[in-house]
Amino acid sequence: MKKNTLFKVLLITCISLLMLVIFAACGSEPEPTATPEPTPTPIPIHESAMTVKTRFVPPDGYTRVECEEGTFGAYLQNFKLKEYGVQPEYYNGNTNGCAGGLIAVFDQDVTQWQQCADSCMRLWAEYQFENENYSKISFDFLTGFKCDFEHWAEGYRVKVTGSSCEWVKKKDPDYSYDNLQDYLEFVYQYANTESLQNQLPQVGIDDVRVGDVFVITSSQMNSSLGHAVFVADMCENEAGEKLYLIFEGTTPASQISLAYSIVSEHGYWIKLDTDNTLSITKNSYDDDLQDYIDKTWICPGEYVRRFF
Repeated sequence: MKKNTLFKVLLITCISLLMLVIFAACGSEPEPTATPEPTPTPIPIHESAMTVKTRFVPPDGYTRVECEEGTFGAYLQNFKLKEYGVQPEYYNGNTNGCAGGLIAVFDQDVTQWQQCADSCMRLWAEYQFENENYSKISFDFLTGFKCDFEHWAEGYRVKVTGSSCEWVKKKDPDYSYDNLQDYLEFVYQYANTESLQNQLPQVGIDDVRVGDVFVITSSQMNSSLGHAVFVADMCENEAGEKLYLIFEGTTPASQISLAYSIVSEHGYWIKLDTDNTLSITKNSYDDDLQDYIDKTWICPGEYVRRFF
């Protein structure tokens, strides 16, 4: 056999052996690519639908509570959603991998300061802005100072000195949507779950309706942070038992998404506990344990509030 032919045979043999080694190390099939999919639920939804009301189907035996046209409740039921399976984004563009986010995310942006209570305030403010009810856009600071949009739109700005606040004329009148967002961004920095809970009137647990807020402060939770969620839709059976669709903003700030409780027997819909407590259980990452564990957030019914 000629030297060139022998060399070619040896080269082909070596290459074949090397490929066998690589193939054995990698396995006979490539690693599956992880595709985020919503957790299966016995309660169906319309994946292609693009609003809260049209995407979510009440469980068997339950009928959706229809909100009167033009109300805040109807505004939320008909709020536009992002496409099914799209996760919410944090204010910095990173993805928030919450399970509920795969199911439904409100189709709007988010800024650094828009956290949980702020998200509720923003929805109320934008609803009133669309209806040109500017006088109803007003939020209290922790200090009790009332920061209303009409003052802001007329060109006044808040001068903060320690715990004291006062209006100072700075700009020309501007009732634009962009100026509303500037106003809200300022409010977010001085209002939180405590100020929102103090400002809004309490609602009886039997009178909860779409648009109401479950808001609990950090001290009431014995935690470093409070939390606020809101009712985006609800349904009821003939016995008067009610189920709720709960949505929330988060800390750090991310787009508003479904608050999905993994232990709910009604899929994405949540029923209050027998003591009228709202409980939402999620599988969340624990920094101390460096692992995912089930965590339950609880809000007693006494902390339900309603926007004016």
